[in-house]
Amino acid sequence: MMEKNNNTFCWSRFWTLLKWHFADRWQVILTMFVVLFLLTTGVMLFSSLVGALPSTVSEDSPLLVADKTDKLIALMAISNSSLIVSTFICVILSRVCVNMAKRSGDIAYLMLPSTNLEKWSSRVVYVVVAGLCMCNLAHYLSIGLCEGLGYLLGNAPLRQLYDVCNSWKAVEDVVKVKPTLSLYLFNYTSTFFIVGAFLLGGTYFRRLGWLYTALIVLTTIVVSCFVCGLAISFYYQDEILAIAKLGDRSQAPAMLFKTLDGVFVFLNWLSVAFGVLTIWLSYKVFCHRQLEAYRVKFIR
Repeated sequence: MMEKNNNTFCWSRFWTLLKWHFADRWQVILTMFVVLFLLTTGVMLFSSLVGALPSTVSEDSPLLVADKTDKLIALMAISNSSLIVSTFICVILSRVCVNMAKRSGDIAYLMLPSTNLEKWSSRVVYVVVAGLCMCNLAHYLSIGLCEGLGYLLGNAPLRQLYDVCNSWKAVEDVVKVKPTLSLYLFNYTSTFFIVGAFLLGGTYFRRLGWLYTALIVLTTIVVSCFVCGLAISFYYQDEILAIAKLGDRSQAPAMLFKTLDGVFVFLNWLSVAFGVLTIWLSYKVFCHRQLEAYRVKFIR
């Protein structure tokens, strides 16, 4: 009966908890917002200004033509800043149970007059909003600032940051690959899996959850890429050899992605399945937390 009551959900209690989280940690959120905004702005300015130097652009590169060099530099600047944003998001997601890092936090939070589902859901929504929304807002504001500075400084790559960041067409123009629907969706399904993984890691590990989870996720990605590479080389050997023998190499990337469309469909379903699994496990681990200092103990 107690387990059943712990799984009930009341919106009023949930909103009260959520507002309390934001009211209690607004200074931390604001500090991270400012730090991320300054970091991404600096990285994009540095990447665009250095990348625009004549000595850094090779005109002999087959991927670069006169009217697309600026887009490539802008894409590199966006990629560098996106790496910083992704790191911030992962660290914030892994802090889903940072308020329970010590025994006193366990006692204070678990004794609140609300169910486990309400407590866990409020923490998840808090870190997702603080992570995804706050980090993306800081990123887009820094892009807007850099693009405005691009017009003042006469820097062409800076003036194209927003177009490159928001348009698959711009990426397609640079790398000359038209993304298939499965490849486009993989961008979101893989993000869903990573969000679930860091929520689980933040719930399970009391200390340095972002580091342990990042190591596990990176290991999983490396192993998955190795397995997928072996499977692709075995099942699509004839198609890949035919693409390699093409006279017009410019069409090879597009044909390769079209050939591997089924692989990305499988990866999409796998990412969604593992994302749902990790989020469910995160809730189960939260429910089985015991009041034991600096440890996580499971009910057997």
